[in-house]
Amino acid sequence: MKEWFTIAEISSARLPFLPKSEGGLRKLLAMQWRKQEEQVRKVKGSARSVTECHISLFPAEARARLIDNSGNGAAEVVQAERLGAL
Repeated sequence: MKEWFTIAEISSARLPFLPKSEGGLRKLLAMQWRKQEEQVRKVKGSARSVTECHISLFPAEARARLIDNSGNGAAEVVQAERLGAL
């Protein structure tokens, strides 16, 4: 399963408990997520660097939706959340 997502991918997924617009997600990235350096990275894009965010930054409900969309069970996410693994 994919673990790293761009702001555009997060926005288009319309995940629960996260801003729906790219602007709202950029604000969240700037104010909260950037402090967690191991879960935010820059990768080379076609024209410029692109910021990617690790799935562990997302609320459990958003992670569950992504896992459901990928064909895996959301129960694994909920269980990992309870165990503190994510």
